[in-house]
Amino acid sequence: MRIALFLVVLLLMCAVAHSTDWPQLQGNPQRTGYTPDTVNPPLKVAWKHSFLPERVTRFTQAVTFAGKVFVGTESGNLYALNAADGTTIWKFACGSPIMHTAACAEGKVVVGALDGVVYAVQADSGKLAWRFAGDPMFGFSVAPLIAEDTVFIGQRGGTLRRLRRRASVLL
Repeated sequence: MRIALFLVVLLLMCAVAHSTDWPQLQGNPQRTGYTPDTVNPPLKVAWKHSFLPERVTRFTQAVTFAGKVFVGTESGNLYALNAADGTTIWKFACGSPIMHTAACAEGKVVVGALDGVVYAVQADSGKLAWRFAGDPMFGFSVAPLIAEDTVFIGQRGGTLRRLRRRASVLL
């Protein structure tokens, strides 16, 4: 828990200082984890956010998009935090644990949950845009990857799902 909170705070320090978004795991569809921005020490904590009594898994990386930071919890809540001060903007209840990082593109935040559902939420309001129900026996515990108009996400039973990003259509 402390490690996850530390990673969120560390990413937030970088998110406030950088002009570019970090919209999915490792920053981009290639998952390079690279940014051309320079981080100059000394660093200081701009803010921190406690998710207690909820927990954030060690696999979760906070992502930034359009001035917000997105983090999912083991309690099944997806949070949008203000990147400037860490206050909660909205909370979306998936109803099932979120075990990994969300992904953002064109105003939507996409996350997979252990109930076998992929949720796409409006980044500005937290309202459900669409959902895709996969096999409920094999939930999602990996980070979605968004490339162009496609969401790729692996299901625990070994199935790789390819969804159209603008709707919950299986490709």
